[in-house]
Amino acid sequence: MATHDYIISNASGAAVRADLNNALAAIVSNNSNASSPSTTYAYQWWADTTTGQLKLRNSANSAWITIFELDGTMLMEDGSAASPGLAFASDLNTGFFRSAADKINFATGGVERLEIGSSEVVFNDGSNDVDFRVESNGNAHMLFVDGGNDRIGIGTASPVRDLQLGDNTSASEIISLQTTTSGKGSIYFGDNTATSAEFAGMLRYDHADNSMQFRTSSVEALRIDSSGRLLLGTTTEGAALADNLTVADSGNSGITIRSGAANYGSLYFSDGDAGGAGEYSGFVEYNHNGDYLGFGTGSTTRLTINSSGNVGIGTSSPAGKVHAQVNDSGNSPSLLYLENLGTGNDTGSTIFFRNRVGTAFTDCSIQGLGTGTNQSALVFSTESGSGATERMRLDSSGKLLLNTSTELEASEHAKIQIASTGGGHICLGRNSSSISSGHDLGLIRFYSNDGGSYQEAARIEGEADGDHANNDKAGRIVFGTTASGASFPTERMRITSDGAMKMGDPAQTGNGGLSIFTSDVGSIHQRGRQIMFAKSTCGDVQEIFQVFKGSTGKLLIRADGNLYNAAGGIGVLSDLKLKENIVSANSQWDDIKGIQIRNFNFKEETGHDTHTMLGVVAQEVETVSPGLVSDQPDKDEDGNELGTITKVVNSSVLYMKAVKALQEAMERIETLEQRLFDAGIA
Repeated sequence: MATHDYIISNASGAAVRADLNNALAAIVSNNSNASSPSTTYAYQWWADTTTGQLKLRNSANSAWITIFELDGTMLMEDGSAASPGLAFASDLNTGFFRSAADKINFATGGVERLEIGSSEVVFNDGSNDVDFRVESNGNAHMLFVDGGNDRIGIGTASPVRDLQLGDNTSASEIISLQTTTSGKGSIYFGDNTATSAEFAGMLRYDHADNSMQFRTSSVEALRIDSSGRLLLGTTTEGAALADNLTVADSGNSGITIRSGAANYGSLYFSDGDAGGAGEYSGFVEYNHNGDYLGFGTGSTTRLTINSSGNVGIGTSSPAGKVHAQVNDSGNSPSLLYLENLGTGNDTGSTIFFRNRVGTAFTDCSIQGLGTGTNQSALVFSTESGSGATERMRLDSSGKLLLNTSTELEASEHAKIQIASTGGGHICLGRNSSSISSGHDLGLIRFYSNDGGSYQEAARIEGEADGDHANNDKAGRIVFGTTASGASFPTERMRITSDGAMKMGDPAQTGNGGLSIFTSDVGSIHQRGRQIMFAKSTCGDVQEIFQVFKGSTGKLLIRADGNLYNAAGGIGVLSDLKLKENIVSANSQWDDIKGIQIRNFNFKEETGHDTHTMLGVVAQEVETVSPGLVSDQPDKDEDGNELGTITKVVNSSVLYMKAVKALQEAMERIETLEQRLFDAGIA
């Protein structure tokens, strides 16, 4: 076991060698010791033999981080839903964490999804809008919990009730209640206070007499007996109930109602409590005087068929083949209701529009599809001479599909979808004879409603980027967002007609490319990392460029040209696999000896700091080692060359030359020490 302070002090060659060996031994053994090293460094390893743990010093060199047990046991932090103790390198808010004792929790996207405890397993304990699905062999939604709508489906992915069984695409039985041949199968309905003996309603099938019974509380209210008779208020059929109305004949059969030429022929429907001939619930009558057939409820005619075959609904004077009329100030009264009770796929109701063009006919239609693979879809079709073609569809999820019958995107949020052989387009246009710079050409707005009212949160806008003329339509795209506490969007970014992208204060002028305009700080973010262009100051020096990881600063460039970084390292590519023609460098002794190290200060007119500095002069270095000096053309603020040059010294190569010269000096010193030792002087 060994530790070391990693400081090699000046001493004799043997002492330095021993000190180096001790440092290397500490490195090889990961500073293994019962107590931490007395001198620590950022990212230093320490094998703690007291706790049996391998530890790493943090970047601030202020604490030890436990990596794992020395016996191989892996430990992890408890973590949280937003920052799991065990996560994935490419998805840091997805993984496992421990919320309390004897519990393991699973999170995705920074949200807890599953908790496994010692007494229960809980899915979606945070009441988030998350679905739950159990798949069987052949049924992807054997059990499905619709988290957003608080519904449960068995065998369906789209339950429309609190509990739905099946998806109406199979003839197989959904629920089966089976008892003995003399037993009773029942479904009870009760409120949240009902016990097993208390219920508000019941549906029962009695196998003893093969009757279906409907009960309220404990009293039977309706029965369908084994002969298919419907019994209301009684459990025994009678002669009067056997056939309420029967019309039968070996040939034609019918019912005739005959009246005078100016009178009515009527059929009335009444209940047993009617007090007189004038009280009835409904009627059918033929008005001989008006020559129309009327259908009514109460004492009001609701539907009329006149002598021309015109049908009036709500009017006795239909102006067309079908004329529906209401006098209702309510909300959207229904004038037409079409229903198809077929059970096959793609059944529905259709409204056809036929027009004659010369000797040919063209058809348009509106079709409401019923069951099967196209549930509850409204289809609009037109004909262009070669048969009707579907042009638009409104499906059961509220999606509007244009020029396609198949959705392009399965997401429930993709409400408008357009398909075309040349690509689906959405066109927004401004119809004006005078369009100037800044005029709206088209606008997409995004709203939210928190229960109060809809307010705009963001927008994408097409604008004129200059005055328009024929074949001169300069345009720009403007993106706006609404700030916190505001109710109307502010422009945040624009792409101009010349392709420039501007952010922050897009109204500023620039040279194209990506420009960030701000009176304070401009920055670029990328998942926990940030590059900041700042106008903050440190003392009297402006900080103009900063790089952060999270909230921790990692790199700083100041206006005086100084560069700082957190780790203190600046590296170059040096891997053996990248290099060839590797030979020992020539002696650098004379070059380093000939280079003059000077004190100096920059001239005030250069704009550089004028304090005294230590360094070299390029022209002096050039006389000793010309390869270290290069010429840099001088440029103005717009990047234009001024015709003059400034000499630059390659300091990184200069440092390597100094290292080579230092090695030569060390060899000479060690040789001299050995001679002194052999002579008995040292």
